[in-house]
Amino acid sequence: MTENKTREKTCFIICPIGEDDSPERKRANDLLEFIISPSLGKFNYKLIRADQISKPGLISSQIIKLVIESDLVITDLHKYNPNVFYELAIRHATRKPYIQLMSKGQNLPFDIQDVRTIFFDMTDIRDINQATRKVEEQINTIVKEKIEEIDTPISQVINIKTLLESRDPQKQGIAIVLQGLNEIRGELKTMQNMLLKQPQWLTGSAVADIDAPANSPFESTPIIYNYRIPVSSISPRSRASVIVDGKIIRLCSNCREYIEPTADSKCPKCGKKLRE
Repeated sequence: MTENKTREKTCFIICPIGEDDSPERKRANDLLEFIISPSLGKFNYKLIRADQISKPGLISSQIIKLVIESDLVITDLHKYNPNVFYELAIRHATRKPYIQLMSKGQNLPFDIQDVRTIFFDMTDIRDINQATRKVEEQINTIVKEKIEEIDTPISQVINIKTLLESRDPQKQGIAIVLQGLNEIRGELKTMQNMLLKQPQWLTGSAVADIDAPANSPFESTPIIYNYRIPVSSISPRSRASVIVDGKIIRLCSNCREYIEPTADSKCPKCGKKLRE
């Protein structure tokens, strides 16, 4: 008679590892010891990291197999390691649960800026404790709600492609709306990445016309997206204007914001002459 046992789930860690005694290895060990292991303490996961694989064979193939098949993947995006991002992309394609970690002070690359990510400072004990709690909370949600699939940047593109290929005008319309929203979001993020974090803000609306199929509920419906983003300015003297969607937006030092000037180069709010 076969004894039934609860299957031990696997959690694979994707992170820069480096050589023995290297700063990368020390960080990887600290991350495992002080954040990941405590987070998984009450859950039935077996932790695996690439340097801990003892099975003979091609290590690269074994890593990819673990990235694809593991029940959970935790990724440290510290210093933008290319191998880490390659393996993360593979995990995204599977739509299986994963958690992203990132060092404070580092910015997420454009393509994954929308993905929930836990930022922390490995030298700050409060940050370490907070990151540990956040990782545990995400794992608890995955386990409690039995989440097996989640949206990723790759899955979103695949979903839109599937809708576009549908013969249903309503599904095609939904896909076009989603495409329009993604384009607007991409343009806004591009603008935001060009801007420095200053107290001024750029506000306005972006409009995308929807060319939806006939008989679609979205036919001839525009998407209007209001935005408020940090303004690009090292200082008022260094950059008096920026170009947004082909229009010159000038800085009003009185209103403390960038604004589209009137025909006579004045601020439409306060009437102040704007610098060229």
